[in-house]
Amino acid sequence: MELNIVQLERSLPDGVVITAHWTASLNEDDLNVSSYGTFSFNENDSLNSDFIPFDDLTEEIVKTWVMQSIGEHIESQLNEKLDALKNPTEATGIPWGEEENNG
Repeated sequence: MELNIVQLERSLPDGVVITAHWTASLNEDDLNVSSYGTFSFNENDSLNSDFIPFDDLTEEIVKTWVMQSIGEHIESQLNEKLDALKNPTEATGIPWGEEENNG
C-alpha cells in the first residue's frame, strides 16, 4: 500500500496539526484501487513532550502518525476493493449485440 499526505490543517498560531488529508493506493497485477480520507488528531496528543513544530514536520513523520492510528483499516478497505474487482458480483450489459461488461 502506498500512502501519501496531501494536506494538513493546523491551528494558528501554535501550529498544532488538527487533520491530515491522505490518499492511499494498492496495485496488484493490472488492478489498481485507491482511497482518499482524513484523519483528525487529538489535540492533547500534540501537547506531549514529543511535539514537533509544524515547520519541522516531514511527510514521513505524518505518514507514521496516520499509519499507526488507522493504517490497518485503510489497507483492509483497499484489499476489499481489490477483492471486489477480482471477484465481481454484478455486471452490466444487454443480451443482444454487445459484449457483457463485468464490473
